[in-house]
Amino acid sequence: MSTPVEFDFAQVKIGNGADPEVFTVICDLTSVSINEGAETSTRYRRDCTKPGAPATRRSRVLGKFWDVSGSGLSDASQVPTLRAAIGVRKNYEIPVYKDDGTDAGELLGTYTGEAILTARNTSIDREGETSMEVTIEGQDTLTFTPA
Repeated sequence: MSTPVEFDFAQVKIGNGADPEVFTVICDLTSVSINEGAETSTRYRRDCTKPGAPATRRSRVLGKFWDVSGSGLSDASQVPTLRAAIGVRKNYEIPVYKDDGTDAGELLGTYTGEAILTARNTSIDREGETSMEVTIEGQDTLTFTPA
């Protein structure tokens, strides 16, 4: 039997722009979403030989995009770094892992790309847990390198 190899967890790492670049984990993001898509322009065209038939859709790809969002617990020590990154182009790495019984997990591959941190939202709950969400808007191409 063949079963798919699933991603069990991911990290989001932000680059510091140095040479060589050093990446720091945005700590305690427990849920990470990587969204890739295409922006399209859609129009409908009729068949000239069947003027009474409904028109059919024709889509043109205008461009491709990618975004990353993450949520989890808030780490107060990272607030200055994340606030400074809002609206700034930086390099990001998103390694994806499989649980394998070790502390590190098995690295399955890494997404990389330049992006802009567009939002860092913190929810502070006196009677519960403080949570954080980040939204990262990708620039150019997102690459994936298998481990």
